[in-house]
Amino acid sequence: MSGSDTQQAKVKAYLYSLPGKRGIDIPEAQFDALHAAASGETLPVWGRHPTPEQMQYLHDNELHHPAKVKELYGNLQHPDVPGVKVSEYPAWEQAYSVVKDHGKPS
Repeated sequence: MSGSDTQQAKVKAYLYSLPGKRGIDIPEAQFDALHAAASGETLPVWGRHPTPEQMQYLHDNELHHPAKVKELYGNLQHPDVPGVKVSEYPAWEQAYSVVKDHGKPS
């Protein structure tokens, strides 16, 4: 076995050790629907697709409906604003822009 074969075997073993695999841990149709719903929430906020662990969590907790996925991610802390949930961020951002543009009320 050459060095590249050994490296490929290590990468393959690592990938198979991750949870949330399409067609293995999660049926393909459910994975596709979950991934689309979760990506719609994670991409705008965190700039990435959901992690394998998040995908497995969604599947294990039967959060297969897009509204449930949105609710789950909406209850998480926003990464850029301490003390604000993801679901609260649009209202916070609007209020912040008003204060920034017009100053604090007296």
